[in-house]
Amino acid sequence: MWQRQGPRSVCQLFASDYEHVSLQRLDAGELLFTEAISGGAEIMVLAGELHADGETFFAL
Repeated sequence: MWQRQGPRSVCQLFASDYEHVSLQRLDAGELLFTEAISGGAEIMVLAGELHADGETFFAL
């Protein structure tokens, strides 16, 4: 089920003490993370593209 979380829509798929999996709809230019994340993150781009650290990641 999609829910609004601030400016984006989020669909939670799975959550445990150490892992959270969700689909997120972001507007163009919106920051994916606004603070440092511990333990890293895995990101799959389904539509559009993601710009990070001078690289561009395109949708699969």
